[in-house]
Amino acid sequence: MKAYDPLGAENFKREVLDPSVEYFHEAEEKMYAAAEELASNINDLWENTVAKIKDEFEKAVTGGDGFDYLTERMERAKAIQEEYLTTTNKLYETNTLMRKVQKDIDKTDNNLRKEKLASFNKEIE
Repeated sequence: MKAYDPLGAENFKREVLDPSVEYFHEAEEKMYAAAEELASNINDLWENTVAKIKDEFEKAVTGGDGFDYLTERMERAKAIQEEYLTTTNKLYETNTLMRKVQKDIDKTDNNLRKEKLASFNKEIE
């Protein structure tokens, strides 16, 4: 035998409260899904905006060439400069040695030594 329910609490729970709780949980799940989608959309918008700003800045700074091309040009210029300095240093050292040999030629009275020094001077030219 079923207990007496004068206020209809069991019926109210089954017909009103249980479905309300179920609706609440469904609404809660939908709200969390919508919040996740919103967060994802905000993140995408943020990333796209930052990428656009970076691209516009890069174009403005490099005249449209891009940082990669600018870096490549700078590295090429540095290599040319290093090659120039190396060549210049070699020429300087060679000229210094040639002047020293010429001074030794001018100082010596020994003709054989003068010939050898002159021959050496021709080799290093």
